[in-house]
Amino acid sequence: MFTKRRHRPSKHPPYRRQRFLCTAGEWRFCQKLEEAVGDRYIVMMQIRVGSLLRCSPAEWKLWGRRVAQKSFDFVLVERGSSFAAAAIELDDRTHLLPERRARDKFLNEACSRAELPLLRFKAARHYDVEEIRDGVRAALPQGKARPVRKQKALGWSWRRVSA
Repeated sequence: MFTKRRHRPSKHPPYRRQRFLCTAGEWRFCQKLEEAVGDRYIVMMQIRVGSLLRCSPAEWKLWGRRVAQKSFDFVLVERGSSFAAAAIELDDRTHLLPERRARDKFLNEACSRAELPLLRFKAARHYDVEEIRDGVRAALPQGKARPVRKQKALGWSWRRVSA
């Protein structure tokens, strides 16, 4: 009789290197996106949604966890700053699946609520730089990428502690 072998947890971390940040199709799009946005934006890949969408600690349990494990395909960051002007999703055929549609609907609503432009492009074999440029311009007209109201900068807050 065949006995099932138990898997012993390794004493060492089981990680292997992921060689590339994105698929070949995403890389083709990224190259055209970089060409389309020129010197105005830096294109960043695989940015956690939770890094751009925040909620209060009281709401984290209900809402924060929904964004903590997700990532945007690309984020446009204004050159010379760390201002995230827009997030970009490259929609391939997996976005037709019901669970993926629910995820997309949630992200659309969350980004809209947070006033973060979310641009969506359909995955293709070839991309037209002008088409991408027009899509970005339509979502982020020149000079209107920054929010109107002042936002408190996020970062470390140092306090003097008496000994």
